[in-house]
Amino acid sequence: MNPSWQEALKTALKKNRREPQARYLQLATVAADGSPRNRTVVFRGFADASDDLLVVTDTRNEKVGELIAEPRVELCWYFAITREQFRIRARCEVLDGETESSQAQRLALWGQLSEAAAEQFFWAHPGDVVGSSDSLPVSPEPPSHFVGLRFAPQFVDYLSLKHPQQRVRYQWAGGEWCDEAVNP
Repeated sequence: MNPSWQEALKTALKKNRREPQARYLQLATVAADGSPRNRTVVFRGFADASDDLLVVTDTRNEKVGELIAEPRVELCWYFAITREQFRIRARCEVLDGETESSQAQRLALWGQLSEAAAEQFFWAHPGDVVGSSDSLPVSPEPPSHFVGLRFAPQFVDYLSLKHPQQRVRYQWAGGEWCDEAVNP
C-alpha cells in the first residue's frame, strides 16, 4: 500500500497536470565546501512499486559528485493550482549502471525520454563556454554520462494552503510510515 503522502502527491500531480511546471521540483544538495546548492529537476516517476522518486541527469554536472559525497538531500515541490507543498528529505542513489539492477533502471529511464530530452545528453560538456567543446554524435544508446537518480524518502512535510490549512509530517521509521498532523 502506498503511503498517504504519496497518494496526496499523485493526486496533486493529476490535478496540476495541465501546468507544465508541475513536473519540476527543486533539489537541494551540499557542495564540497559545505555550501548549499539548489536546482530544478524533472520528475520522471516513481521507481517500481515503491515510493522512491526518479530523476535523470548528466554526470558531467556538479550535482552528481555532490550526491556521491553526501547522498542526503531535500526535494521541494509546490503545486500552484492546488496550493500544496511537499518537502521531501531523502537519500539518493545514483543509477550509473554499475550493477545489473542499476543498469536496468538506467536503461528504462533512457527509454522513457523524448527525443529532444535524450538529445541534450549529446550536447557539449555542461558549464563549458559555448563553442569551446564539441557535442557528441547522437546515438540511440545512452552515453556513459547519462544516469538516473533514485530518491528514497525518509521524511515528508506536506502543507496544504487551501482553507482550512493543513500540515502533516510523515516519517519513515521501523520499516513503516508514521504520520503526525501539526499546525501549519
